[in-house]
Amino acid sequence: MRNTFEQNISLFPMISIMICVMGVLIFFFSSSIILSLGLDKNTFYYFSKNNEDEKTPKFLEWNGKILIIHPSFDTLLLSEDMNKIKTWEETYNYIQNQIDNKDSYKTLFTELKNNNDSLFAYVFVRQGGFGSFRNVNGFIQHRIKVDLGYELILDNEKIKIK
Repeated sequence: MRNTFEQNISLFPMISIMICVMGVLIFFFSSSIILSLGLDKNTFYYFSKNNEDEKTPKFLEWNGKILIIHPSFDTLLLSEDMNKIKTWEETYNYIQNQIDNKDSYKTLFTELKNNNDSLFAYVFVRQGGFGSFRNVNGFIQHRIKVDLGYELILDNEKIKIK
């Protein structure tokens, strides 16, 4: 008499592994699609005063070489590498000389300095400008003597101020 074994082959482990792999792939593709859809979107910044005692912001943007006034988009090119200037005083003098050559910036910083109790500077700092932002920050806080707020933003982020 012959004794035979009948083995049943279960496909459950293989199917469960395939389902897990499919889940990971779906997660990967959906997250990459969501990230790619959101990169070029505009970011809206809404600023409102809760009471009359709060200061009003004057918006600037810094990318490492160019200082931009918002919402007028007046630009000021600071072409020299400020990190290579030896002293803070020389750095501040360089920035001041560039500002003195551009009327819109001269007007803005004079207004900030004269109305320090009701205005402050708010700077959007792009990733490429973070390394040299300390120079602009120091100039605004120590030379102009104005309160300063800042926010780090992505290089490809578009700013809309309302």
